[in-house]
Amino acid sequence: MTLELTLANGFSLPVLSLRGKLDGASAPLLSQWLEQHAPAPSIWDLTALDYVSSAGLRVLLTHEKRVRATGRATTLAGVRASVRDLLSISGLTNFWPQAPDAAAACAALATAAAPAAASALVHEGHRFQRTETRSADAALVRWQLDQLTPLSLRELGVAVGRGGLGGTRDEASAQPMLFLATGNVLAMQFADGTGDYLQAAVPQAAFAHIAFATALSGSPSAIVRAEAAVTMAALAAAAAVDHTSEWLGIVVHGRIGNAARAAIAVLAPGESAAKASWLAVEWPSLGTAQPPSLEALLQAIGTAEELRVVQPELTENIASAIAFVWHATQPIAGNDRILRIESPAGISEEAEIIARTIYSDCSSIRLSPLTGGFSAATYSVESRDRQGRRLIPTVLKISSHAFIDREEQAYHDYVRKFILNNSTVIMGRANRGESAGLRYNFLGITGPGSKLRSLDDIYQQQPIDETLR
Repeated sequence: MTLELTLANGFSLPVLSLRGKLDGASAPLLSQWLEQHAPAPSIWDLTALDYVSSAGLRVLLTHEKRVRATGRATTLAGVRASVRDLLSISGLTNFWPQAPDAAAACAALATAAAPAAASALVHEGHRFQRTETRSADAALVRWQLDQLTPLSLRELGVAVGRGGLGGTRDEASAQPMLFLATGNVLAMQFADGTGDYLQAAVPQAAFAHIAFATALSGSPSAIVRAEAAVTMAALAAAAAVDHTSEWLGIVVHGRIGNAARAAIAVLAPGESAAKASWLAVEWPSLGTAQPPSLEALLQAIGTAEELRVVQPELTENIASAIAFVWHATQPIAGNDRILRIESPAGISEEAEIIARTIYSDCSSIRLSPLTGGFSAATYSVESRDRQGRRLIPTVLKISSHAFIDREEQAYHDYVRKFILNNSTVIMGRANRGESAGLRYNFLGITGPGSKLRSLDDIYQQQPIDETLR
């Protein structure tokens, strides 16, 4: 049976259901699905998953590392004995939170996420309800870069900052912008006051050139709701009460007429809302209720049929006003989180973004050109994961879309169907401009220097104790 992936209905939270076998043949299917449906559900129902191979486990680990970088974790529900045995053998029994079934997982997450009771707050004559969410992962992440650097929307998450629009650094330098990002949306305001936006189906493949940015990472540490219409300035001031010595990240949502508005700003310690750089998006909406969560608000922005980018007036009254607030003693340095690329021979800007897309699970890569008649720009890649551990060597091949299309099709037609786990495995693809790239492992798990040896050869050439070890 092949692998079937479905979004299960009937639960209080989104659940991804896996049925069949997660092996070398189906692992790329799961990897592709996760890229297209980011962020993936936090609960995976494995009740009908019969088998997981090492290639499947590799996809699960790669995805979970990305999830953990955002402060979340995936809960595995209904894990069968065969899969549980694999986790035990791999030393991963306690790596994922587990639940007996999807319903129990939903109940456990709902209980963990339940906020404390709201407390009444009166500030500057306005009444608010403030809820401390008890979030342990709320943080601000700041990038301050020496040159315009391409960062994907997935890397930015929910963020505000300055940068430039363009396919290259030169183009981006010529069109500076203020921006806000909300996961799969990039809203931009240019120097002449005009605005534009991008909604990305695949956030890790959509890049902006960034000079400076601050991301609101993890879950908000507080939520402030206004009991009546208030100005954005009053709502922001209420959010900052008793936290004037901290950095604040604030996402404000409310309604002005028939339009919904979401605005983002970051306030330095002691800085007033009036002096902060705010940027907002508006979209038509007939609803009147506040969003039940930050995730619901981000989804509304990401699926809006039309957005308008505005510089909000803080003195305007907004109805159904709510503020999601992040507190931080000091922002985390984001520069250390950017993929470091070493390439002694140098690479083009298109190739750099292709590498950043395909190797987004890594902390650093080193590209060494391979010679010998390759019909595309081909590199041997040494990489390390986010914890600094060395990963298996891979190959990065960059060429035209047509060439990469043919190579990928040939892999599916003549390699994967017949050789399966003993063959080269495509680990990712990315496109940028006129170029496309493939990442795949070398034939042989340890790379180009690997050798095939028989068990008899191993037995005869090294001590039995060393062989068994």
